[in-house]
Amino acid sequence: MALLDKGKALRSLPKTPALLRFILQGVTQAEAMNSWDADWNVVFVVCHLRDLEAAYLQRVHMMLDEDNPTFPANDQRAMAIERRYAEADLTTTLGEFEALRREFIALLGSLSDEQWERRGQHPYFGETTILTQAVNNAIHDLDHIEQIARALGKTSTWE
Repeated sequence: MALLDKGKALRSLPKTPALLRFILQGVTQAEAMNSWDADWNVVFVVCHLRDLEAAYLQRVHMMLDEDNPTFPANDQRAMAIERRYAEADLTTTLGEFEALRREFIALLGSLSDEQWERRGQHPYFGETTILTQAVNNAIHDLDHIEQIARALGKTSTWE
């Protein structure tokens, strides 16, 4: 069995929305906006997840439509300002993330084995495949799930 395979990606990706719904159950907008550092709070992290989900979806479409495309860079600070994270509603943003995740999973589920190996160029990390992008997406989720849980006092860090 391969260390990275499409089955692992397709089993992992649906778990994030379920975990977020569980962790955020009963959390008010005010609690979610309570900043734990100078720039980030729970709403900002959910906005970040939503916006990167859209970027991951765009990258997969680019890899399917073009030969070895170069992805646009994402400026997280600019994105937070442009997309008004400070004014975002937690419930709405979570719903938008969930819709994008369903779309991402549906697209991945429709791919042939050959398509999973389509390549693109990440602006910071170099060459990637659709498979690597999908697995990295799931790993990225874990970092932010833990971050949200810790911010809400629902877990402690492992460090």
